[in-house]
Amino acid sequence: MLSKFTIKRLFVSDLGFIPSETGNEKYKIKEKIFSLINLKIPYYLFRFLCVLGLIKNIEYFFESSQNRINQINSSISKKLLKILGIDLSYYRNIYRINSKGFDQSKSEKLKTVNIVYCDSGFDHPDKIQREGIPKENNREKYYLYLFNFLKKISSIYKKNVIFVKHPKNSYPKTGNFLKIKNSFQIVNAGAEKHLLNAHIAIFHVSTLITRAMQLRKKIILIQSNLVGNYLNSRSKNWIKNTKLYHVSLAKTYNLSQFQLSKSLDLKLNYYEKFLKQNSYINKNLSRNEQIKLVLKKNF
Repeated sequence: MLSKFTIKRLFVSDLGFIPSETGNEKYKIKEKIFSLINLKIPYYLFRFLCVLGLIKNIEYFFESSQNRINQINSSISKKLLKILGIDLSYYRNIYRINSKGFDQSKSEKLKTVNIVYCDSGFDHPDKIQREGIPKENNREKYYLYLFNFLKKISSIYKKNVIFVKHPKNSYPKTGNFLKIKNSFQIVNAGAEKHLLNAHIAIFHVSTLITRAMQLRKKIILIQSNLVGNYLNSRSKNWIKNTKLYHVSLAKTYNLSQFQLSKSLDLKLNYYEKFLKQNSYINKNLSRNEQIKLVLKKNF
């Protein structure tokens, strides 16, 4: 309906860095078929409707990650605009703003009480759309290795572990996940609240990684081939872009508090470069003020 009127749409994306595929992933034929049916065909149909004018484009797109802006500006539609002057782009005018988390972090009170693990969801719907139902054997191994790792970190620092469930993920009622459930505090929500009190924040893949960096929390990223190509490729993308300390899940871990603490402290020095590229553009203006300036200039 909006396409029939002269209503200009705007969209605010203020989460910060969101990892995408690198293009070097090696997917199985089954995974390629799942991705084609569930993702690519619906996307191509959506873009076709945009070109026909049946779906209104975004006139003003506000984004907090320069990496994301660079990806959009290197798209085929933006290249066509530069070469032929034909504008088929979905995001017409792009503006950089601060992220929501960066603005919030200026006034938040922090503590270092617990080990906080924010789960990414072994059975996340986005993963299943691309790869199908995961193997039970991989699921059991994953939760066992994850349990061993969280238990090791808890033992090293003598701190409780809070396991924050992913809201879209379904969790097993039997098997190795019960070891996690019976050993650690399991919460269904409130990840950002728990990060405020984290001594160490642990992630696999999550936009909350940027949030933890904004809060200057010590961070550990975990990797595992057991989770499949979709999550694993995004995990590698996070590690590549953030340079954060990372560990591969395994049966046992040879870690000491001195070695681990030293490594985590050193990684704090990398935060500012990443945040400047993916979290804020102006420390003196809030994202709301930045948006108002753009709208005031154009209306």
